[in-house]
Amino acid sequence: LLLFLLLGCESDVVTPGSEVYFNGEKSGETEWVIKPNYQRDTDGDGVNDADCRIIEGLYQDHYFRIAVLNKNGIPLTDIRMFVHLQLAENTFSQYPVLKLYADRNNNGVVDELEEYASSSMDPAYSTKTGSSDGEIAVIVRVNLSCTYAGSISAFAGRNASGRFAIRVSE
Repeated sequence: LLLFLLLGCESDVVTPGSEVYFNGEKSGETEWVIKPNYQRDTDGDGVNDADCRIIEGLYQDHYFRIAVLNKNGIPLTDIRMFVHLQLAENTFSQYPVLKLYADRNNNGVVDELEEYASSSMDPAYSTKTGSSDGEIAVIVRVNLSCTYAGSISAFAGRNASGRFAIRVSE
């Protein structure tokens, strides 16, 4: 709801028929297949899949270039965009299995402190698309300890939105 209220106050013009693209796709899904880090139950003879233990340093970074294209496929530049990551610190009360980083220097590498964009203090990451290419660059850090499904969503103006699913499965 907060995202839509923020978008309603935005003066950027996103023409009807515009769409959000993730790495050149209107929507999509990326998936990692893992062996979950399940813990043995108290008597040691079984595994309880509800007791998967998160290993903080077990992750992979996924790079996204997000663009808003008008109905003719032309990138819209200098457009306010809000990026929301489901299961990040700002949307999930347990360990944030997904983390969003704004790749401000466009090097494809996380700069931990300078680029972290999904803290519990932020409802959504807000930025503008590039003035020359109409894109933003973000990195999603995906924890690979346990199975889950999350998503990254992007909103621009009142007319354009997109969602890309992120799954970690067994």
